[in-house]
Amino acid sequence: NFGEYTEYIYLTDDQQLDDRLVLTLRMTATCPWELDKADLNHSLSLMGQVLIPETSGALAIDLDSRDMVAAFIGDQCVALSPVQLTQQTKPITYMTIYGNNRHEGKRLSFQLWHAANGKVYILKPNTEIKFITNECYGCEGTPVTLTVTDKQVQQLTLQPGWNWCSLYLSPTYSAN
Repeated sequence: NFGEYTEYIYLTDDQQLDDRLVLTLRMTATCPWELDKADLNHSLSLMGQVLIPETSGALAIDLDSRDMVAAFIGDQCVALSPVQLTQQTKPITYMTIYGNNRHEGKRLSFQLWHAANGKVYILKPNTEIKFITNECYGCEGTPVTLTVTDKQVQQLTLQPGWNWCSLYLSPTYSAN
C-alpha cells in the first residue's frame, strides 16, 4: 500500500529507561511513463491547472508536486510534466508538448499519475487541444483546466505464458 507509515520502537536499557526510536517509511509508486523525444522535432506549449474532485463533490486544485501530467497523441506519450508549486500563482503545469509532421492537427489526451496512491486518472481539458506546431494553450491568468474524471487506467505488464494479476478496475468493453 502506498503512503507514509510511522512506527515507534521503544528500547529499554538495563536501568529500565525507555528510549524511543521513530521509524518512518514512505512507500511510493513509480510514474509509468517515459518521454522519448527522438523523432519529435516540433512542439507547442500548454499552461494548465489540474482539478481533483473532493469527497464533497467540489473541485480542488492539485497541490501535490509529485503528481505528473502526461499528454498523449493516440498511445504515444508526447509530454510529461509535474505539478509545479510557485509563489506567484496557484499550482500550474507547464508543458512542452512534442510532436512531428504526422501529429499535426491531431487531438491530444491527458492523464494524471497521482503519486499519493500510484493510480492513473483520465483528465478532461476545458477546451479541445490539438497539436499545432508553436501554438500556446492557456496563460497565467487563464490556464487550461484539466479535470480528473471518474475514469482510471490500469496498466499491466504481462510476460509470455501464465501471469497472475489482480484487476482493481472493472473493465469496460465496446460492442465491437
